Amino acid sequence: MQYIEDTPVFQKSYDLYRTLYETIKKYPKMDRHALGEKTKNELLDLISAIGKAGREKKDWKARCIEEAINSLELVKILVRLGFDTKCLHQKQYIEAQERMQEIGRMLGGWKRSI
Repeated sequence: MQYIEDTPVFQKSYDLYRTLYETIKKYPKMDRHALGEKTKNELLDLISAIGKAGREKKDWKARCIEEAINSLELVKILVRLGFDTKCLHQKQYIEAQERMQEIGRMLGGWKRSI
């Protein structure tokens, strides 16, 4: 039996949180406590929704995956806002965007497979 923590989509989301956590610690103080905290909370919601989806029965998985997709979309907006307000450097932004796109593809594939 495979645990949800061993799946690629969970692992990618977990790694994204770890990376952005370190980056957010370097945000200017005002942005760190508003934009940074919101970004971290949404990432935690994403990880939580993926975990729930992995444990739910087939009938309920789609709802949890949809929650994860919605959290990911909000994270994308918050990361873009971090870039636009100069909290993120271009390299950090591009790396985060690539990871988020990959997670989005994985979630979309998972949703279609149900």
